[in-house]
Amino acid sequence: MNKAKFLLLSFAMAISGLASAQKMSLQDIADHEASEYINRTNSSLKEIEEQLLSYPDFKLSKKSIDLAIAKAEKEWGGPEIWNQKAEFVAKTALEENKLSCPELLSELVQRRKFTVPQANYAAKKLKVCQ
Repeated sequence: MNKAKFLLLSFAMAISGLASAQKMSLQDIADHEASEYINRTNSSLKEIEEQLLSYPDFKLSKKSIDLAIAKAEKEWGGPEIWNQKAEFVAKTALEENKLSCPELLSELVQRRKFTVPQANYAAKKLKVCQ
């Protein structure tokens, strides 16, 4: 294939991709991104909300983010997913540092923005706080 045909084909594919991307609603984008964050990161709910609210290329409303997170949460295991993520983060923090119970809870709640019940669940599950 010569260079001109390659450039023409590349341009046509780019326009086609742009057209299909424009068909996605902001809710579709929020749904996709929330699902990706929940599936691929150990971020807390609050961290995911903040990330989605700060997208520079498009403005997602709090309502669309809440709907997207609820949908993704259901897809990836329900509300229990946040306890599992808190437990994983706690386990990693304990492997990296020898933390006391209060230090671990502070790490989970203040720095990683998990809820107090999620932090307590993780700490008790890992037998750091008895």
